[in-house]
Amino acid sequence: MKRIYLFSISLLVLLLLNTLPIRADVLGPYIAEGNTPDIRVGYGRIVCVMQSTLPVTGSVTIRDEKGIQYVLKAHEPGSAPNCYFVAYGTYSVVGMESGIMNSNWGQLKVGSTFTVASSTGYIGLTYTGPTPSIIQAPGSYDNAPPAKDGYAIMEVYGIGANGSGTLIDSDGENYSIYNYTGYIGGSHYFYIKPGTYTVKAIGTSGNYIYIDINGMKKYLSEGASFTILHVGSNISIVFSTKPI
Repeated sequence: MKRIYLFSISLLVLLLLNTLPIRADVLGPYIAEGNTPDIRVGYGRIVCVMQSTLPVTGSVTIRDEKGIQYVLKAHEPGSAPNCYFVAYGTYSVVGMESGIMNSNWGQLKVGSTFTVASSTGYIGLTYTGPTPSIIQAPGSYDNAPPAKDGYAIMEVYGIGANGSGTLIDSDGENYSIYNYTGYIGGSHYFYIKPGTYTVKAIGTSGNYIYIDINGMKKYLSEGASFTILHVGSNISIVFSTKPI
């Protein structure tokens, strides 16, 4: 009888442990639209927003009272922001990618502390890093994007072929280019700053890769470099199944 009694107590404890909610100081990320989970008791829902005109992302690293660190990430502007459920308590900022951080607790920086004690909040990250040399532009196929100050427009397209590659600017930053649009031979557009670029990697489903700058064509391969002199340059990278 005693063994049955002890077994019953152990089973009851196990069932209680399995049904109790697991407490975490930071839950997420979740996308702050559509089916965002309801606010949880004892947690504040914090939305992380990237405040920039550039297609950049950012993050902030916070530390809780036990010394555990969490990274809160913000998507690039124009996309649905991330949100996190942060348990009530005091947190310190120990790192950030952006440079300036506004919030409903005021302007935060590395070393700042803030206390989560309400159901909602926000953190707005402002990008202060270098301006990207290459930015994916809106528009595809025959819809060229509008001009952008300080940038030329580069079309990346295929003639019966698809392809992609990585370009390196003079600061050593890497940028992806491609022409995949859901069918063979589509186009993508990129804004590109004047300067010298080196091909880190490039490949195609065709046989030929060209760069065309103001009507001057040359083969493009890994290790090759090219220079764009001004924002009015007419630039194309072409993946092709045949010589052009």
